[in-house]
Amino acid sequence: MCKFKRSTSEATLYTRSDLEGNLIIVSIYVDDIVYTSSSERLLSEFKREMMQRYEMSDLGLLHHFLSMGILQTNQGVFIHQDKYAKSLLSKFGLGDCKPVSIPLATGEKLKKVDGSELADEGIYRKIVGSLLYLTATRPDLMYAASLLSQFMTGPTKIHMGAAKES
Repeated sequence: MCKFKRSTSEATLYTRSDLEGNLIIVSIYVDDIVYTSSSERLLSEFKREMMQRYEMSDLGLLHHFLSMGILQTNQGVFIHQDKYAKSLLSKFGLGDCKPVSIPLATGEKLKKVDGSELADEGIYRKIVGSLLYLTATRPDLMYAASLLSQFMTGPTKIHMGAAKES
């Protein structure tokens, strides 16, 4: 079997294939290893090799990774950030807010100078950064997060209100 090849686009991702064309994909993040394969045999071989070489535990199916929940069923794999999103609502004092069907008010026109007071830039950046991280599983937030990120320097109360509505 050949050695692992490092991905050119993702530094933590490695792949290896066997002569039959079966593939194993491995992602390494700090001290966590996540792996999958088209072959049960490759999975078993990889696990055995790793356990012989390193002191490690097999935690079974993946349930959480990088603040993302992973739900694996026979129908496929579903990735979500429910826990992360709820923690953000609490962190930014929005735990009692009402859900909306769209992330930004329809027709919202934000301007750099809008006549309102300046908002806390640090909090605004944290909200927008958090929204950007949520786009990993919520692409519907991408437009709002992108629009709001244009006002990272000198955000106003109107910008902050739009960010909290997102």
